[in-house]
Amino acid sequence: MESTGNKIVAAITLVSLLIISMTSTLISTSNAQTYLASYPSSIFLSVSPNPIGVDQTVSVIFWLADSPPSHANYVGWKGITIEITKPDNTKETKIASETDDIGASYITYVPQTTGTYKFKAIFPGQEINIVGNRYGLSDGLYYYEPAESRVVELTVQEEPIQATPETPLPTFYWTRPITAENRAWTAISGDWLESRGLGAAGYNEYTTAPESAHIMWTKPLSFGGHHGRRIRLGKSLL
Repeated sequence: MESTGNKIVAAITLVSLLIISMTSTLISTSNAQTYLASYPSSIFLSVSPNPIGVDQTVSVIFWLADSPPSHANYVGWKGITIEITKPDNTKETKIASETDDIGASYITYVPQTTGTYKFKAIFPGQEINIVGNRYGLSDGLYYYEPAESRVVELTVQEEPIQATPETPLPTFYWTRPITAENRAWTAISGDWLESRGLGAAGYNEYTTAPESAHIMWTKPLSFGGHHGRRIRLGKSLL
């Protein structure tokens, strides 16, 4: 009798284990997504300037190797977090905004103490639903796998760093184009023309035009006579 009872108990245990296993398999199968393709991801991070002083701002820039695929309802890479390890080994996590169309974004950070800070970008993975055969991919669901960047160290010192000096305004004859490194020259270069769409004219929002009467631009209309050129005077840009 005892042997028969043990066999019954063993049989019941075996059946129970089989039921649990089958249930787990069914749940896993029902939750699984069917992807047309799954791609590995790579994420990178930089911190600048480095070193920096206490209470000064650094830019933490991050980007994925792949741009987000274009599709009918555009989305960038989402859910990226920046893990920051402070000099006392406590951790802080910053949630980044959605990336731009080339797969990059940034956050700013202000360290409060001296020492070595460590930064790491974490991409959780993302599903992309391609619609309309964009980006050379067939319509359907694709998956870009999770990834983590290498750890980048930031040195924070007591003394603040000095900003890079601006190129001084010219005291000599100069011509265009003006290099973008000469940012302070916007004060004297207010005749930049901005286009607002095909065939539409705009204006320069970022600098001030000269206050005196001046020739803004000339345009040939026809040869000969006083109608040969049209001259625009005044301080408006267009």
